[in-house]
Amino acid sequence: MRTLCFLILLLSGTPFFIKATTPVVIKGELYLKDSDISKEAMIKLNGEWEFFEGQLIKTYPQKILSDPILLKVPGSWNNYVGNKKGVDGYGYGSYRLHLRIESSAFFTLMIQDVASSYKIWINNELRNATGITDTLATLVKPIYEKSTIILRSDTNFYEIVIEVANFNQHKGGIKNYVSLIKTDQINLQHERESLRNYFCLGIIFIMGLYHIVLYLLNNKDLPALNFGLFSFDIFIFLVFRTRTIYYFFKDFDWNLGNKIEYIALYLSLPLFYIFFYRSFPRQYKRISKIVSISISLALILLILFTDTGTFSYTLDFYHIILLAYIIIVINGLRKALRKNEEGGKIIFAGFLIFMAALVNDILHVQNIINTDNYIIFGIVGFIICQGLFLAFKSARDHRKIIKLSLNLNELNQSLSRFVPTDFVRLLNKKNIIEVSLGNNAEREMTIMFSDIRSFTTISESLSPAGAFGFINDYLQKMAPVITKHGGFIDKYMGDGIMAIFPDNASDAVLAARSMMMALDAFNAENIHHGKPSIEIGIGLHTGICILGTVGEPLRMDTTVIADAVNLAARIESLTKFYKTAVIISEETYKKLDPSISIYIRFIGEVKVKGKSISTKLYKVFLNHQYELELLEDFDKAILYFYEQKFLEASVIFEKLKHSNLYDGVLQHYINHSLSFSINPPLNEWKNFEVFNY
Repeated sequence: MRTLCFLILLLSGTPFFIKATTPVVIKGELYLKDSDISKEAMIKLNGEWEFFEGQLIKTYPQKILSDPILLKVPGSWNNYVGNKKGVDGYGYGSYRLHLRIESSAFFTLMIQDVASSYKIWINNELRNATGITDTLATLVKPIYEKSTIILRSDTNFYEIVIEVANFNQHKGGIKNYVSLIKTDQINLQHERESLRNYFCLGIIFIMGLYHIVLYLLNNKDLPALNFGLFSFDIFIFLVFRTRTIYYFFKDFDWNLGNKIEYIALYLSLPLFYIFFYRSFPRQYKRISKIVSISISLALILLILFTDTGTFSYTLDFYHIILLAYIIIVINGLRKALRKNEEGGKIIFAGFLIFMAALVNDILHVQNIINTDNYIIFGIVGFIICQGLFLAFKSARDHRKIIKLSLNLNELNQSLSRFVPTDFVRLLNKKNIIEVSLGNNAEREMTIMFSDIRSFTTISESLSPAGAFGFINDYLQKMAPVITKHGGFIDKYMGDGIMAIFPDNASDAVLAARSMMMALDAFNAENIHHGKPSIEIGIGLHTGICILGTVGEPLRMDTTVIADAVNLAARIESLTKFYKTAVIISEETYKKLDPSISIYIRFIGEVKVKGKSISTKLYKVFLNHQYELELLEDFDKAILYFYEQKFLEASVIFEKLKHSNLYDGVLQHYINHSLSFSINPPLNEWKNFEVFNY
């Protein structure tokens, strides 16, 4: 409460940007000397002016019926008790001031706001008329217009008379200060005042737009929406309240302008309260929100269907309601501060600034205190605090987003160890979150199966932990090779690998050759450390495959369903039979780049279990010169074999065997050639072998 009082006193002091002196009008007279006037001073002619109630003493000088009473300026003439009679807001009257100036400077008289039309007479000369001022209500035309009148320099005594007529508002009179300012400072003062208004209005408009955009980007941020609407509403209110609209549109309808100003003012209450209600929902009650909306709607309906003279009477009632809601908001913010809710401190600080300005303006409008209207500064202060809160919140949210992004990346990396990202990509999904049960995609791919030969025997010499370590060491050598060549591992099956190459078959063959080179390095390292060396077999087949997810909603897995998968697995098992490392199918061979096919050698034609047709197989060898030299003779021997010239074939195979004692394919054909040369096959000779495993 002490903070609030301090702010009110602070705002109730001197006006912004302008130094003020303190001479006061007493009994309708003011005497100014050089010592009373500072270098750049604006002097407010506040105090006791003479007031002639019900008389326009210059327009109708012959109708002066009574002596003047003393009336405070600024202020309204309502309910002023003088000479045992009250004065109503409707009517007309004349204000008079006798001013004497002992100074060589030139001065300009400036009048801010009079309700609701007036004439200015100086030394019996009509110097300005705003609207139409008359004694008949039907002839009076109200208007909002600031007046500036240069005082003549041929005298130092001025009788200033302001005739006022009001039949349009419930409060009449000179409602804002009348001031005296040096003529050479009038433009500077006007520029300062305009700059202040435009600057503040600009801040309010931009912040309103910012909050609306913030809500459009995140439609869950309802406080931002409310604050944006509140800012726009206050912007409209201040455009009319500061009379800025009349500066740009001088003929703007006076009654319409008042209706818009009052509607914007009354609409601000529910918008303002709902902002706090949604910012701190645990501290405010829904019934208060409903009441604020109901009161606002009732007042707005009254404005729409009545004239200014009627609905302007609601302003006092609205001020009472507004003060009640200030108490409610303060109580809620107090609870939020006690519970250390986010944003409570900075919003409370902004609210104190706003509230101090608001209380000042209410007291000023009610003529209880003699200050300026500071609501525009209070609103800007509150908006700046709200902006700071948003900045802090945005920075905090940004840190959370970065942390969440890092966690999400770690999670994605963890998930990619179970569900390959390439698998997700082939399902046309952006991330694993989008994958659901039953997602599938069909395309041609090359399937690779790889397996360690006789690993069961090897594992018998290892402890369980040692067996796991050995397998993991091996897989860590093989997996990067597969990934490097455009493939990804779909499954680990003990010591076996199932990999997929979605782009082309050449990638798979190059990966297989690189895996054999990596195996040589792995074995050399194992031998160096006293560990056993191993052999592996790799089978490749290319065909149409369907990738997808199987299982049930709470437990899913990825899989590849296709005949190509089964055939690739069968081909891998044949590497043991042919005692060769890498075997590919004819379908894979046909898809290879010519530069790679030179490292391929025909093995034979086989029919595996589960297949009704035979498949031609090819061996992939490393870049060994002797293998390339044997190709021509090997192809000739194969031709003899399938022409059933088994003896001729065996001779060539035996010759080739001397160059490669460990070639399992050569040994296979030598055995068959010799066997068939002694015991020729039956009449139902077939060009392929049948395997039932």
